[in-house]
Amino acid sequence: RDESDMKRYRKDLLLASEKQSIRMIAPEDFSLMPSMEFGVVYASMAIMNDSGILRILKKNAGVYVHILIFMIIARLLEPSSDLSLINLSGKMYYPWSRIVMNDDNIYRALDKLISARDDIEIELFKALKPDTTFVHYDLTSSYFEGREDNDLVLFGYSRDRKRGKEQIVIGLVMADGIPIHHEVWPGNTIDPKTLEPTISVLKERFHIKNVIFIADRAFGRSKSLDLLDQNLYITAAYRWDLPYRNALMNTDFSDGRIMDDLAIKKVIISVDQVMRDDSTEDQRKLAEKRKYIAVYNKKREELDLKDLNDRIDIVKKRISEIPDQKELKKSLGKLRSLVKFTANGTSLNEKRIDILKKLAGRFLIVTNAELPEDEVVSAYKEQWQ
Repeated sequence: RDESDMKRYRKDLLLASEKQSIRMIAPEDFSLMPSMEFGVVYASMAIMNDSGILRILKKNAGVYVHILIFMIIARLLEPSSDLSLINLSGKMYYPWSRIVMNDDNIYRALDKLISARDDIEIELFKALKPDTTFVHYDLTSSYFEGREDNDLVLFGYSRDRKRGKEQIVIGLVMADGIPIHHEVWPGNTIDPKTLEPTISVLKERFHIKNVIFIADRAFGRSKSLDLLDQNLYITAAYRWDLPYRNALMNTDFSDGRIMDDLAIKKVIISVDQVMRDDSTEDQRKLAEKRKYIAVYNKKREELDLKDLNDRIDIVKKRISEIPDQKELKKSLGKLRSLVKFTANGTSLNEKRIDILKKLAGRFLIVTNAELPEDEVVSAYKEQWQ
């Protein structure tokens, strides 16, 4: 600093010390501006910058990068529809760029994101470097109100329990707690049909070779297991398939291992019991590598039995109120399996109810991975937690 600066500082201090330079300000002289959210915005930007996400979006999103960044932050701050961003843009302080948020810009940004999806997923995967020892795969569905002019939007099995609604099916792959890949399927796609293309993407696009694929029990049917047998996997068997059902009902857990709130026990199921008539010799050889672990959860059993008793009460009430079998079947929907229909009338399906009671709190894990039983169970628990 030179002498001229020092003179200026002295002058300013003298002015400040003089009473006439100080003006009293009353509270009514203040005007308060509406507050805006910045803490979450700043923290999100810092995390995206440190992790490389910001760089990847800037590279792939072009002029729409800041709209997409804003959309990501908005999901953390106030999850809602894309069009709600227009209102939210007036509540968030975003000093890095002037954002014009309107319908056209939002949809154009999403179009850009979709077109760059594959590159973004690969670059994020390389930047975040997740552990791919275990890869989790799950499916969900998202329904639509009204009619949608889109080839993907179709009627199908609703995981939202929204019968009569058109939907899409969404598959998500997770590794090390990080989403690495997603795919959108037509609404009428059944779970197993998504399996082969998803495994192919992991191997060919992500170059994930030695991976243990973890999927829920929707993939525990025979045809899906035949496909999974070509890879390392952990899943749960569909417990209504006869060999699995019998194994679960007859397992005595009194001498099983205790693991947290679970009792686990290795069970033997002959390959002859699980092979289909049209199975090939190669499929048989792969199936011989399967190992089965029966799992019992006391708390889950209590919940299952309570749910079963609640359903039985509903069924009893419907039977007493609706004498016509056709109308009764329509009224019961999925609860029809708890009812036995005969020419002489209707009654509870005691055989099925007895099976459900014996299966309460139990499930069967299937794997071909050479891992200790507790590691297999722990890996599968992460799938449904």
